[in-house]
Amino acid sequence: MNYTAYFTTNFKNTISGKLAGIKKFVENKVKIIMQKPFSGEPLKHDLNGLRSESIRGNYIIVYSICKECRRKGSDEIFKCKICKETDDDSIVFICVAPHDDSYKIAKKLVKKGQIYN
Repeated sequence: MNYTAYFTTNFKNTISGKLAGIKKFVENKVKIIMQKPFSGEPLKHDLNGLRSESIRGNYIIVYSICKECRRKGSDEIFKCKICKETDDDSIVFICVAPHDDSYKIAKKLVKKGQIYN
Protein backbone atom coordinates (compact mmCIF):
# COMPACT_ATOMS: atom_id res chain seq x y z
CA MET A 1 0.00 0.00 0.00
CA ASN A 2 1.24 3.48 -0.80
CA TYR A 3 0.88 6.07 1.92
CA THR A 4 1.08 9.84 1.62
CA ALA A 5 3.20 11.65 4.19
CA TYR A 6 2.35 14.96 5.84
CA PHE A 7 4.66 16.75 8.28
CA THR A 8 3.69 19.25 10.95
CA THR A 9 5.51 22.54 11.13
CA ASN A 10 6.94 21.39 14.45
CA PHE A 11 8.36 18.23 12.87
CA LYS A 12 9.92 20.08 9.91
CA ASN A 13 11.40 22.83 12.07
CA THR A 14 12.87 20.38 14.56
CA ILE A 15 14.74 18.24 12.01
CA SER A 16 16.11 21.28 10.24
CA GLY A 17 17.01 23.01 13.50
CA LYS A 18 17.72 21.40 16.87
CA LEU A 19 18.01 17.85 15.55
CA ALA A 20 19.76 18.54 12.26
CA GLY A 21 22.57 16.21 13.39
CA ILE A 22 20.29 13.19 13.25
CA LYS A 23 18.29 14.29 10.19
CA LYS A 24 19.46 11.30 8.10
CA PHE A 25 18.37 8.88 10.83
CA VAL A 26 14.98 10.61 10.99
CA GLU A 27 14.59 10.45 7.21
CA ASN A 28 15.47 6.74 7.20
CA LYS A 29 12.96 6.03 9.97
CA VAL A 30 10.27 7.97 8.09
CA LYS A 31 10.90 5.72 5.06
CA ILE A 32 10.52 2.62 7.24
CA ILE A 33 7.32 3.96 8.79
CA MET A 34 5.93 4.71 5.34
CA GLN A 35 6.49 1.06 4.38
CA LYS A 36 5.24 -0.47 7.65
CA PRO A 37 3.25 2.16 9.53
CA PHE A 38 1.56 -0.28 11.91
CA SER A 39 4.90 -1.46 13.29
CA GLY A 40 5.12 1.55 15.61
CA GLU A 41 3.97 1.39 19.22
CA PRO A 42 0.30 2.38 19.65
CA LEU A 43 -0.02 5.16 22.20
CA LYS A 44 -2.59 5.33 24.97
CA HIS A 45 -4.60 7.76 27.08
CA ASP A 46 -4.36 11.36 25.79
CA LEU A 47 -2.51 10.17 22.69
CA ASN A 48 -4.76 7.23 21.80
CA GLY A 49 -4.87 6.97 18.01
CA LEU A 50 -1.22 7.95 17.58
CA ARG A 51 1.90 5.79 17.31
CA SER A 52 5.58 6.19 18.09
CA GLU A 53 8.88 4.83 16.79
CA SER A 54 12.29 5.24 18.36
CA ILE A 55 15.37 6.57 16.61
CA ARG A 56 18.87 5.98 17.87
CA GLY A 57 17.67 4.95 21.30
CA ASN A 58 16.72 8.26 22.87
CA TYR A 59 14.65 9.97 20.16
CA ILE A 60 11.00 9.34 19.34
CA ILE A 61 8.85 10.09 16.29
CA VAL A 62 5.15 10.49 17.08
CA TYR A 63 2.83 10.03 14.11
CA SER A 64 -0.74 9.28 13.11
CA ILE A 65 -2.09 6.86 10.53
CA CYS A 66 -5.24 8.66 9.38
CA LYS A 67 -7.27 5.47 8.90
CA GLU A 68 -6.50 4.27 12.42
CA CYS A 69 -7.06 7.69 13.97
CA ARG A 70 -10.51 7.92 12.36
CA ARG A 71 -11.41 4.35 13.29
CA LYS A 72 -10.65 5.07 16.96
CA GLY A 73 -12.58 8.36 16.86
CA SER A 74 -9.47 10.32 17.75
CA ASP A 75 -9.94 12.64 14.76
CA GLU A 76 -12.83 14.25 16.64
CA ILE A 77 -10.61 14.79 19.68
CA PHE A 78 -7.44 15.97 17.93
CA LYS A 79 -9.20 18.30 15.47
CA CYS A 80 -6.40 17.78 12.97
CA LYS A 81 -6.65 20.69 10.54
CA ILE A 82 -5.75 18.55 7.54
CA CYS A 83 -8.03 15.61 8.38
CA LYS A 84 -10.75 16.52 5.89
CA GLU A 85 -8.17 16.81 3.11
CA THR A 86 -6.44 13.47 3.68
CA ASP A 87 -7.52 10.00 2.73
CA ASP A 88 -7.18 6.95 4.94
CA ASP A 89 -3.82 6.10 3.40
CA SER A 90 -2.10 9.14 4.87
CA ILE A 91 0.42 9.42 7.69
CA VAL A 92 0.88 12.64 9.65
CA PHE A 93 4.30 13.00 11.29
CA ILE A 94 3.60 15.08 14.38
CA CYS A 95 6.88 15.52 16.23
CA VAL A 96 10.36 14.17 16.75
CA ALA A 97 12.19 14.83 20.00
CA PRO A 98 14.18 13.23 22.79
CA HIS A 99 12.14 10.54 24.51
CA ASP A 100 11.23 12.56 27.60
CA ASP A 101 10.03 15.51 25.51
CA SER A 102 8.31 13.82 22.56
CA TYR A 103 5.10 12.83 24.33
CA LYS A 104 4.85 16.21 26.08
CA ILE A 105 5.20 17.98 22.74
CA ALA A 106 2.64 15.70 21.08
CA LYS A 107 0.16 16.29 23.95
CA LYS A 108 0.69 20.05 23.68
CA LEU A 109 0.06 20.02 19.91
CA VAL A 110 -3.01 17.82 20.36
CA LYS A 111 -4.41 20.03 23.12
CA LYS A 112 -3.96 23.16 21.01
CA GLY A 113 -5.48 21.50 17.93
CA GLN A 114 -2.18 21.94 16.12
CA ILE A 115 -1.56 18.40 14.92
CA TYR A 116 -1.17 19.86 11.47
CA ASN A 117 -0.75 23.54 10.68
